[in-house]
Amino acid sequence: MTLAFREIGPRTGVPVALLPALGSESGTWDAFAGRLGRRVVAVDLPGHGDSAHAEKYSLGAMVRDRPFERLRV
Repeated sequence: MTLAFREIGPRTGVPVALLPALGSESGTWDAFAGRLGRRVVAVDLPGHGDSAHAEKYSLGAMVRDRPFERLRV
């Protein structure tokens, strides 16, 4: 599964990860993230925004697939 994400702010430093609520996408955080002045990674959850759709949607399936390890940020 491929997750889409946005990086906002400086490209250095430890990132702050922001996840959208169900039914929204990473762009939800644009205005807020811009005011933090830190490196922000905003993620589209599976099946939302620009992320790929999953065969099965459940917390267990997401934990087993470990999609966040693939972000490499």
